Amino acid sequence: MASPNSLNRARDASGNDHTLSYFLICFRGQVCNHFSPSTSGLYAPARLDSAGIEKHHACMSELNQLISNIKQAEAGSDKRKQWNPSTVGEIDIRIATDGSWFHEGRQFKRADLAKLFAGILQKQGDDYFLITPGERLRITVDDAPFVANLVETLEEDGQSAIVFTTNLGDQIVLDSQHPIRLEIDPQTQEPRPYIYFRNGLEALISRSAFYDLICLANEEQRDGKFYYTVSSLGESFELGSVNPLET
Repeated sequence: MASPNSLNRARDASGNDHTLSYFLICFRGQVCNHFSPSTSGLYAPARLDSAGIEKHHACMSELNQLISNIKQAEAGSDKRKQWNPSTVGEIDIRIATDGSWFHEGRQFKRADLAKLFAGILQKQGDDYFLITPGERLRITVDDAPFVANLVETLEEDGQSAIVFTTNLGDQIVLDSQHPIRLEIDPQTQEPRPYIYFRNGLEALISRSAFYDLICLANEEQRDGKFYYTVSSLGESFELGSVNPLET
C-alpha cells in the first residue's frame, strides 16, 4: 500500500493535483485500518447474518431502531472528528446544489462512492474538507452537501417523530440536536430550509419535502400573522409565517 508521502511525490513528479484514484488509495489504506465496517459508520451491512442480532432488532420498535442506528453512525463520526492531519490540500470534487457529486467535471456514477466520501466530509469554518487520518483535502460545495428529498412521520407508543431521508439514503430525525433553520432567498423571497445533519453539515430540504412538511404543520395566528410549527420527539420547530389574505 502506498504511503501518503509516496503519493505526494507521485503528484509532484507528474505535476498534477490530487486525483480521485490517489485519494481512494489513501482513503482505503488510512481509514479502513482505523475503523472496522461495524464501528466506523462509513459502511452499512447488506444484511444481518447473526440470528441474535436479527432477534434483537425484531424486539425494537421501528422508531427506536432508527434512532439507535443514527446514534451509532454519529458515534463513528465523532471519532473521525478527532483526526487532525497536518497535510492540507485540494481535490477537484464539487457537490452541486442538487446533491450530485462531480470529480473534474464528471458526475459520480456510483452512489456508493459518493456515500463513501460523504462519510469523511466535515465543515470547518466556511470550508468543506474530506478528512482522513493523514490528509485534509478541500472540496467545493455549491450549497449544502446533502438534500433531504423525503419526509415522513413515525408514531409509536405515543411518540411521534419526523424523519427525513437524504439523496444518499441517510436518515435524519428532527429533534433538538438536528433542528431546522430557515433562510429567505433575497431575490425570490422563497423559503430555503435546512436541517442539521452532522459535523457542521446540513441538508437542504427540497421544495417537495418542504411542502409535505408544511402539510404536517400546526397553524397558529398571532400578531396578525399565521405561524406554522411542526413537532417531533416532543420538540416544536417553527417553519415561518405568512400574512393573512386580504378580502
